[in-house]
Amino acid sequence: MSKLNLTPEEEQKVVEILERYLPELESETVHTDNRELRKFFMERKAFMQELLRRLKS
Repeated sequence: MSKLNLTPEEEQKVVEILERYLPELESETVHTDNRELRKFFMERKAFMQELLRRLKS
């Protein structure tokens, strides 16, 4: 597995992008009737939240 080395500025931009997109993803999750799509959104949300946690630590 390769590593991604980011500058502090790049890390902050990634955090901002993730934080901005998460509420939209939550809204999409709530408003979909498709179970497979909802599962995909929930998995994506969990991934993004974990990535945010790691970037902020």
